[in-house]
Amino acid sequence: MTSRRIMYDTRQYKTSGRADYTLWYRETHSMSEKAINLVIVEAKKEGMVSAGEAQLLGYMGIVHQERKALRKVNAVVYGMASD
Repeated sequence: MTSRRIMYDTRQYKTSGRADYTLWYRETHSMSEKAINLVIVEAKKEGMVSAGEAQLLGYMGIVHQERKALRKVNAVVYGMASD
């Protein structure tokens, strides 16, 4: 589960969710240093991949902003939607 507060126009919102799959790696030997760089969302119905795109972009944005807030050199996040 991941979440983040965002500002849109003049209002603050809380985004949250759980991606279907993530790929992560450790930057050091400490588990607290794990880093997500791939988020995967599975469409709930065959042929409806486009329905998961907004969800995927939201998760990717949360991970990207979190990595930037932690001052990571590499804040790049990749995503994939599939049915």
